[in-house]
Amino acid sequence: MASANRTEPRAAEVFPLLEDPNADPMVLYRMSAEEALAADTPFTDLIQVWANRRTDENPPHWDDFDFAHFRGWHSRLCVTAFRDETPDPEIRISGDEWIATGGASANGLRIGQIVPRLYELQLRDHFQAIRDTGCIGLTVGRVAFVNRGFIRMKIVELPVSRYGERVGGLIHGLHIDNRGD
Repeated sequence: MASANRTEPRAAEVFPLLEDPNADPMVLYRMSAEEALAADTPFTDLIQVWANRRTDENPPHWDDFDFAHFRGWHSRLCVTAFRDETPDPEIRISGDEWIATGGASANGLRIGQIVPRLYELQLRDHFQAIRDTGCIGLTVGRVAFVNRGFIRMKIVELPVSRYGERVGGLIHGLHIDNRGD
């Protein structure tokens, strides 16, 4: 029987079993707001919402956003927070398309708990660089879960100030590539 005093959520029992050990690495980009807006991505309107709320080169604060700012994106958004010094963000809110893509709600879990192999290979350094610089991240590739590798996706990672930190969290936008190329 599981202890009621567990410190880690159920991810160690569920999600690592779903991560495909043979999944291809993701293609990761980090760029300025100007580069992200000029890039050919499906996130231009989401990036513009984010860019309109930043001051100078600093990311906007989470409180600078209203629910209505994300009209049309709600099901494709995920909000994460860095709860300590590690670059492993914890999922706080995830939209329906995120849940459908992953097969379960991951709220309360860290990215490294959900995809530990991918996190160690690539995402630790990627998230650390975003956290250190305040740049925008873009992740492109196939879903790293068993039986979901046929799904091609793009994820934009927009840094936000939270908890007194310059980058205390991320707003992730999801795009599923239905064309299959």
